[in-house]
Amino acid sequence: MRGGRGVAAPGPADRLAPDHIPAAIGGAAAQPAGAASLAPPLRGRAAAGELLPWERLRRAGANVAQAARLFWRASPGGTLLIAALTLASALMPLFTMKLLQRLIDVVVGGLRDGRSPASLAGPLGLQLGLLLAVMTGSHVVYQLQRTLQKSLGDEVTLRLNLDILEKARRVDYASFDDSKFHDRLQRAQREASVRPAMLVQVIADLGWNVVVVLSFSILVAGAHWSIPAALALGAVPASWVAVRFGAQRFQVLNWHTPEGRRMTYLSGLVTDPRAAKEIRLLGLTDYLVRQYRSLFDKVHAEEMRVERRRAVRGIQSEATRVVAYLYAFAALIWAIFTGAISLGAFMVFSQVVTRTQNLLDTVFRSGADLFEQSIFLSDLFAFLALPEPARPAGRSPAPRDASIVAEGVSFAYPSTGKRALERVSFRVRSGEKVAIVGCNGAGKTTLVKLIAGLYAPTRGELRLGGVSAQEIDPVTMSEHLAVTFQDFVQYWLTLRENIGFGHLPSLDDMRAIQEAARRAGAEGIAAQLARGYESRLGNVWEGGHELSQGQWQKLALARAFLRPARLLILDEPTSALDPRAETELMQTFLSLSEGRTTIFISHRIGTARLADRILVMMNGALVEEGSHDDLIARGGEYARLFQLQAQWYT
Repeated sequence: MRGGRGVAAPGPADRLAPDHIPAAIGGAAAQPAGAASLAPPLRGRAAAGELLPWERLRRAGANVAQAARLFWRASPGGTLLIAALTLASALMPLFTMKLLQRLIDVVVGGLRDGRSPASLAGPLGLQLGLLLAVMTGSHVVYQLQRTLQKSLGDEVTLRLNLDILEKARRVDYASFDDSKFHDRLQRAQREASVRPAMLVQVIADLGWNVVVVLSFSILVAGAHWSIPAALALGAVPASWVAVRFGAQRFQVLNWHTPEGRRMTYLSGLVTDPRAAKEIRLLGLTDYLVRQYRSLFDKVHAEEMRVERRRAVRGIQSEATRVVAYLYAFAALIWAIFTGAISLGAFMVFSQVVTRTQNLLDTVFRSGADLFEQSIFLSDLFAFLALPEPARPAGRSPAPRDASIVAEGVSFAYPSTGKRALERVSFRVRSGEKVAIVGCNGAGKTTLVKLIAGLYAPTRGELRLGGVSAQEIDPVTMSEHLAVTFQDFVQYWLTLRENIGFGHLPSLDDMRAIQEAARRAGAEGIAAQLARGYESRLGNVWEGGHELSQGQWQKLALARAFLRPARLLILDEPTSALDPRAETELMQTFLSLSEGRTTIFISHRIGTARLADRILVMMNGALVEEGSHDDLIARGGEYARLFQLQAQWYT
């Protein structure tokens, strides 16, 4: 092995994420093309929140320590074995150089004494044999070390990604309405995918290089004590450049996270099969690609400003390195002329000086790389440290029935402060069927999200079966209700899984799945597919089947009907159904919801007539409630909405 071992700073290719997005970026709505950069100028960034150098070093050290704990948690034995192999591998170059020195001294001594090659066969054979054994052992140890590093890096990456998924599951649902949360999530996912494996390699390489440098320094100090000191001083400026500009690069990447998420979105629009038809028919591809390129150019320009400054400083730091190298060779020449070292030692030390300087440079660069990798981990550890809502310890008391009581419930989105509900109060008896109607933005879906426990009221109280919704643990809440939202998920999995996800214990219960499909009017879908309920859905897969929006909605309803919950919530359950399917579903609605409290939202006022009671929402407030006939007789908002729709049918 020649030269040092280390991980180079990521280049342009390394900064491309899976979506061909620079890993430097990833985030919320970006500025339009041509707008000024979101990042502050590189000068004076301390005023913009940049940490001071010693604070960055302290944070980097804490991150490295936390990463080391992750490695140990993932595989204590593997971590120890990598350390042992690294030490063994790092001592091999010293043994190699000493054997080379002895080999040369044997040859020079034989020539000086006039000995024949045959008389040197024994000593030369021994030295060559030992040299072959050391070099072979070094190669074997190196390969074992790399294999273990790969295994440990993959294990840590898996654990961190699972930790991220668990954190995303445990944070408050309202976090998903906050663009800053999505910025943090994308940065955490980006770092978890690449940093652990890189950090394992960087730490191992840094340890290897440090041990080799120390052993070589001891060896070459035999010629003159000042040689290793001069080489070390010559490598310091390059290390300073790497640390300084590594920190600046980190700042640039973080400041441009919003642009990156925008680029991810634009890329998805062009490549998503669900959007492809509209994008093509509207001729939007070129426009979206131009937006993508504009955002990329803006971020790239900022990165290149940092890179150009780094290059200038790097050239300047190289002068010190060259002076140190020349001094070391001058000291070696002086040592051989004064008889301090032999010819064999001079030849070996010449190589050692060159390699030591390269290794010192690599040590400092690896240290800078370790610093850069560790500060990038700040995003990951910060995400994993996000606060989680207080949850009841253990299982909370289950609601005694499926009644709902709302008393002065108000809600404002935490990320914007925008009020969505204002002093909403109502009561729903267990087993009652209630419709919620109102114009877009009236607060209907927000209200059912509060009932489902996804949001917590800003003010007021919401009780399910006599228990405060905030005191019900997630498992109990999940068992208590079944929900179908208007923006239901299309799972590109099998038809069976699309229905079975409604109640995981019934995932393999074909009788229950078929019954749920029948109740939702989805049994005909299986009959049309070659593999029935085991058919894969979604045309992104080979042999996958694409469904209409109405068919997807039937599967979403089937999930709700499969779940043995006492509270059924349906958000626009017929929005994608054709008139016949909607009529069939509404005709069987009473039997489908028998024995359950049912809350359903509908823009089609006529379907609200099936409910025992109707809640009318307007601008986040409950303005009317009663039966269809009562509300029509009052001539209020419900009657107005009913007449607006009825005029198209008369």
